[in-house]
Formats: sequence, C-alpha cells, structure tokens
Amino acid sequence: HIDGIKCTKRISLEAEVDLAIVKRCIQALIYYGCIALVDIFQYSNFYMATNKVNEVTQNRMLILKCLEHSMPENQRSLSNADVIVRVFASFRPGVDVKNISMEFSSYKIDFRKLVTFGVIHGILNRIHNYPICLNLNSKKGSNIIRYKSPATIKKILDDDIYMTTLRPLIKKKMDGYHSMDEICCEFMIGSEEIIRIAQSDQSEVIVVNK
Repeated sequence: HIDGIKCTKRISLEAEVDLAIVKRCIQALIYYGCIALVDIFQYSNFYMATNKVNEVTQNRMLILKCLEHSMPENQRSLSNADVIVRVFASFRPGVDVKNISMEFSSYKIDFRKLVTFGVIHGILNRIHNYPICLNLNSKKGSNIIRYKSPATIKKILDDDIYMTTLRPLIKKKMDGYHSMDEICCEFMIGSEEIIRIAQSDQSEVIVVNK
C-alpha cells in the first residue's frame, strides 16, 4: 500500500487497519530509514528550488539517479542533464507544477517522480497553500431543471446534495491555519474539487502561500 502516492488515511482504509496503528507503523519505518515522507503531489502544488540545484550539475551520480527515476529509458543519457537542471531551476513562487510541465511537455518527464526526487534530495522545497474562505452576501444561483432529461435532473440533484453536505465542513477548515494538503487528506478530494465545493454558494476563496 505504501507507493508514494497514497496518504496515510487512504492506506488505513484500503488496508482495513486502524489509522492510529498505521501511523505507528509508518513512524517505525521512518525511524529505521525504510521510507521517507513526502507531500501529496498535485499539479497545482508550488515548489521553490534550493541552492542544491547547483550541485546537480556537479554530481554525476545524482543526475544519473534523477534521470533514471524520472525519464524513460531511452532518454536517460547525460545529454539530458541540462534539461533536468532547467526544470528544477524553473520551480519558483507563483509557478505551479502544471505550468512547468507544460513548458517542458516535449520531454517525457514524469513530474510526480521528478518532484518527489527533488524533495527527498533537498533540491526542492514545498510552498504550502493555506486557503481562506470569505463568505460573501451574494445570492446563491439556483439550478434550473425544467425541460431536462431524468438522468440530467438526477445528476443536478445529486450534485446539490453532495455540495450541501460537504461545503460547510470544508469551509470551516478554510481559516488560514489548515493547509490545502491537510484538507485534501481529511476529505480525500483533490484541491480543485475542494475549491469548487467551497465556491458553490458564491463564496470567495483566497490562498496564502507559506
């Protein structure tokens, strides 16, 4: 179940093991150096390159490991080392992973693996997002379901129930003290869906980076 993608809560659910026991097991594995903890990867994440980017160009073994970890076998030559360095150097405040991946879309880079490698080796630092929900006094728009097919009506009604149930719980967490990662883990929903639910009653959400 430990694959570098699933959060602790999801591992607990899929393994059908109490969350507290899973946490103790993970702590033991970290203590013995068997695993490392990384943030949840999302293309909306922000990272910042550290001074260790300069070491990548000088450390042949490190760059080969990075190429092996994040690029297809036919592109793992040292000739692509400068590409990896340029990608790492592109991480800065205000630029998310999605934009960087689009900039280097001509290369077959696995950005999940590249970012994980960068974080573990101290090449990248995560910039965390702390959402704050501002309740506006705007009127909530109503769904017009006349002249719709039965399947469409059911989808709209189901979506309303889904929104109404989760929205107050999610908005309560958007106080500037809970990171987006924490909220995503608690509700097991991606950041884009979290924002969509919070804004479904015309509220405004701002994000503070720390």
